Amino acid sequence: MFAPPAIVRCLLVACLAALLGGCYPMAPGTPEENHPLINEAMARKSGSPREAARLLERALEANPRLARAHWELGLICLNHTADYAAAVYHFQKVLALRPDWPHASTTRQLISNAKLELVKEGVEAPNLPSVQRQMDRLVAELHQLTAAKTNLEARVQYLSGVTQQLAVENLQLRQQMLAPHAAPPGRVDPGPGGASPPPALSAAGQWRSDRAPPVR
Repeated sequence: MFAPPAIVRCLLVACLAALLGGCYPMAPGTPEENHPLINEAMARKSGSPREAARLLERALEANPRLARAHWELGLICLNHTADYAAAVYHFQKVLALRPDWPHASTTRQLISNAKLELVKEGVEAPNLPSVQRQMDRLVAELHQLTAAKTNLEARVQYLSGVTQQLAVENLQLRQQMLAPHAAPPGRVDPGPGGASPPPALSAAGQWRSDRAPPVR
């Protein structure tokens, strides 16, 4: 019993996409050519596709115009995580970013396959222009929040330095204010009421006084 032609065609397209994953020419000097996160994702794709997807998402957070990252993430969503709505989105972004994409026909077929899977699951295929606008808006907001977080961290670090400097200056000021009230070395403070201390006892056992005896 032979499989229906539509199923055979879908299987062939999926196999072709798997073979093409990471094996297409990149224009020299493009950001995707030697992108470290994309290259690391490609190295982990076969053994840990979810980890590869996280790396690709990080790359897209930094630069949402990386067509190769969208392509690879679309393949992971289609072939590994069964996230067909996300696959449609990423494949559509590839065609929007790269009209000259070398696998444009294959990408369109993969979009059709992902939409067919959504229909099988009873899920309405996403409205691509609306989804793209929402995703682009969320990515832009994410960039704004990241920039605000960076600025806030820099402000907190600056204020922390100012606080430490003020604490040092406050300590120095207190020391300067207490310095005039300190007794000079070798001086004995008078007792209560300003009375002089009692005369010291001489070596002969007699009381002596630093004051001279009165003249008779």
